[in-house]
Amino acid sequence: MNAKVRHILALILDVVTIIMVIVASIMMSNYGGSALAARGIFILRYFTVQSNILLGASLFIALPFDASLLLGKRNESPLPVRVLNLVGTIGTTITMLTVLFFLGPTMGYGLMFSEANLFFHLLIPLAGLIRVIFLEGEGDGPKWQASFFGLIHLFGYGLFYLFNVVIHNGYGQADYDWYGFGANGLGIGILAFVLMLVGAFFLTWGLLMLQRKVRKLMIK
Repeated sequence: MNAKVRHILALILDVVTIIMVIVASIMMSNYGGSALAARGIFILRYFTVQSNILLGASLFIALPFDASLLLGKRNESPLPVRVLNLVGTIGTTITMLTVLFFLGPTMGYGLMFSEANLFFHLLIPLAGLIRVIFLEGEGDGPKWQASFFGLIHLFGYGLFYLFNVVIHNGYGQADYDWYGFGANGLGIGILAFVLMLVGAFFLTWGLLMLQRKVRKLMIK
């Protein structure tokens, strides 16, 4: 793919994704959305919503750098910008995979992909993946060590979640343990948290390796 075409597509995808994040957030905050029972600012308690907003914010920050790439003023976006985009993409990908392989089969794909959830659970994550894999700049991209950056949001969210359950003694209570990780005890909740971190690391590593291979193919 021609570099100029790739930069144009990246800019278009940036704008479209930002708009989808804004629209989905407004939809969710106004009436809760089908599968996320919260309204207003309380939608932010969900990792799904946080990761989608983070991805949208990272793309908003990336806009001027993507414009510079298109104009030929630089060959690569700054590493912090790319890492922030990676963190947001990993978060939304975790959400999408959870829906595809767990929540969809157990709660129904119609529910998981309805209204605002269609954006949060599918369209925005796919847009993030397409951008990271196919539309980044000409350089080598982040090294494998950057896989640890993919854990930042999940690690912080997990600590907050478990702390919130413990201080309120809210095991299994929807007001505090909204994902139900503490329903079978704190130990199970911590185990689930650790397993998700391990999975997020390998997901980030795999995405970076795929990105590197695609870059090499595009250079050829």
